[in-house]
Amino acid sequence: MDRENKLRIFETIESLSIAAAEFIVQTAEQSIAERGKFIIALSGGNTPELLFKILANPPYRTKIAWANTFIF
Repeated sequence: MDRENKLRIFETIESLSIAAAEFIVQTAEQSIAERGKFIIALSGGNTPELLFKILANPPYRTKIAWANTFIF
């Protein structure tokens, strides 16, 4: 997975949220494969609300091993 810092600009909050969901899924898969767990700290408020909805619904909901995921 390419972890190089890059500036990405999104046209909509929807496209940003989908890209963030895909990044989280990829990072979770890699973390669980390497360390057996995935730890993430999420912010509150209205800004990430769409991201959380995306992660809670198909197809993203089943792509993360939630039993190995720790959310703060």
